[in-house]
Amino acid sequence: MALFTQDRFTITDPEVGSYTDAIILPQEEYDLLTPEDLEALKQSRFETWKQSVLHPVVQEIPPEAQLQDVTEKIDTLQSQIDDLTVQQDQLQAIIEQPTSDNQNITKGE
Repeated sequence: MALFTQDRFTITDPEVGSYTDAIILPQEEYDLLTPEDLEALKQSRFETWKQSVLHPVVQEIPPEAQLQDVTEKIDTLQSQIDDLTVQQDQLQAIIEQPTSDNQNITKGE
């Protein structure tokens, strides 16, 4: 069973605030790192995070795709409405269908 080392760290930057993370490596790998290697690894993680905060990736959806998505949702909703209308009609027919109990009530028995 391998032992792991966790090295927690926080870097504070005036542009983006504080970043807290942890380097978790197998003990054998951690022991091979120099203090400079460890600092470079921490800095690299921080810089990657900072760039994602300052420059988030925004995926723009073309208007045609948006329209297609909305159209598909409308079609789905209309299909659900149609199904519910059929179910409602079936239930109404069942309710209106005379039963032996209903016939007895209407005849005053």
